[in-house]
Amino acid sequence: MKLAALFCAVLCAVSIAAPALAGDKKGVAIGQKDANAAETTQQLNARWYYTWNTDPIGQAGAAQFVPMIWSNSTKLDRQVAQLGQGSKPCALLAFNEPDGKRQADMSVDEAVDAWDRIRPLARRIGSPAAVNALGPWFEDFSKRMTERGKGYDFVAVHWYGAPSAKSFLRKIDDIHEAYGKPIWITEFAVSDWAAQDGRTSRYTAEATERFMATVLPELERRPYVERYAWMGAGAYRAATVSSRLVDDDGALTPLGRIYADFDGDAASVSDEPACAAGR
Repeated sequence: MKLAALFCAVLCAVSIAAPALAGDKKGVAIGQKDANAAETTQQLNARWYYTWNTDPIGQAGAAQFVPMIWSNSTKLDRQVAQLGQGSKPCALLAFNEPDGKRQADMSVDEAVDAWDRIRPLARRIGSPAAVNALGPWFEDFSKRMTERGKGYDFVAVHWYGAPSAKSFLRKIDDIHEAYGKPIWITEFAVSDWAAQDGRTSRYTAEATERFMATVLPELERRPYVERYAWMGAGAYRAATVSSRLVDDDGALTPLGRIYADFDGDAASVSDEPACAAGR
């Protein structure tokens, strides 16, 4: 036991001392209009990012931009025309929380019927990012897609919850087992949705830091997790305050430094599909 503990300590020390080079999986969900969006993307050493839109962030550095069709709104015609010009993007994200009333808010039929318009726009396409990938909306969507001979290349997953690495990783494993496809975790963060009306989050910054330090290597070791993007780059919300990566001045928080310094390539990264890695 003592020898194992010593080995772990040495391994952790090597990881901390490693150069801040990101693996291909690590990304960030960040809005185009977020303050210091380009600088934040670079500071976090993100290898990819998305903006919930089809337009990238100027001066975002070498990070790969992945466009998203947020919904079948009035912007859809313009976005389809935009993405139909030139070479196809590597990957496309589709429909943000269609099972959420304040998000894309689409029926399963609407999403399935719109698929033929957006599927040709990229070499690979992600599923709609449901509020709950194991919930009835997504289960029905996946079933309807199979019945109609339509497909998607990976499951886009959102997760917000308590800083329990075991619970989070079990959920990711369950989603993969349910659908048998690669996974992109396009939003995840420690969150306390009861923190409102003056109530503070039950989850401390230290608990969130321990959660992140535990789950990032585990996501890298899972070959079916192709990408992940932490949510909470800068916007202040009481529910996700412990998940902020940058403060009001644009400087990295302690959590942001953990994310920026994490080197996925040193954590046994499995090979990704060429398009997923931007190659």
